[in-house]
Amino acid sequence: MGGQSRSWKRDGIRAATQRSRDGRACARCLREVPAQDSDEFLEWEALGDGTQVVCPDCLKPQEQQAIDEDAMAMAAKVRENRLRRMAERQGYRLRKSRRRDVRAVDYGLYWIVDPSNNTFATGHDTGMDLDDVEQWLIRS
Repeated sequence: MGGQSRSWKRDGIRAATQRSRDGRACARCLREVPAQDSDEFLEWEALGDGTQVVCPDCLKPQEQQAIDEDAMAMAAKVRENRLRRMAERQGYRLRKSRRRDVRAVDYGLYWIVDPSNNTFATGHDTGMDLDDVEQWLIRS
């Protein structure tokens, strides 16, 4: 009987590992993935190339932080693109600082430029953050 229980356990581990590889179970705890149309499914995260998934309980803090940072960066890019289109509709161009050094004075700043004469539309050459850009474009 002892040989049969080990065989059953081994078969169970193989099946769980296959489910994990197929993306039908958490890659870490082997919990079954919920239905894709359920709200619970939205809390699961894909690993690496997306072939494996991890349940919310097994997500490491570093992984969650990276996911949150990616989401914030995406939101900032969406906002920047929206403001860029708003500026273009008003006949301006939104320019972003090309600095990559976070300690640089103009890192992460924007300028609103009049393309007809390549001058600063705001009347000064100091850059603005996205909040200031949005306020200026709304007032103009």
